[in-house]
Amino acid sequence: MLTLLAAFCISTSIYLSKPFSFLPVQPDRKIGHFRTKKEKVNIQELREVIEVLILALGSGMTVPMAIRALNDFSEAALAKRLNLAVSSHAAGANLTNEFSNVGNENNYWKLITTQLQISWEQGARVVENFVELNEFFIDLERAQILKKVKSAGVKSVIPLGLCFLPAFMLVVVVPLVAGLINF
Repeated sequence: MLTLLAAFCISTSIYLSKPFSFLPVQPDRKIGHFRTKKEKVNIQELREVIEVLILALGSGMTVPMAIRALNDFSEAALAKRLNLAVSSHAAGANLTNEFSNVGNENNYWKLITTQLQISWEQGARVVENFVELNEFFIDLERAQILKKVKSAGVKSVIPLGLCFLPAFMLVVVVPLVAGLINF
């Protein structure tokens, strides 16, 4: 009986716990449209790309040099795609258009390529923007982990309930019904 009470308390606490989100909620950040699309993207790879770009651009490299350095350090799909864009630029293509094409492939990539476009076109320092973008991806990764943890708790309670239900029937309900029949 004590085990049943413990199982009930655990399952109740899981269902009644308030949802918590690590995602920043700011009126100037529009992140809602990223939640609607089910894109398979590795957040860890995106963070790796951003961290290398922060180091490269922070050291004074130009955007094409930073992307070539990124390709040397990262095996991410975005790094390879950006390197192709820089190679096309070396062959005579417009780098801004190449960044737009890469950004159109994935909404998360668009966040990174937009900053690269700003840096390339205007010569603006975007390291601080990349630091904030890295923090956003850290928050997104934490939210995904939290979502998986919450679903694991619920999934683990289901077998527990199924195991205790027959025992509860035998220990509580059957003697109660038998007692009422003999009464």
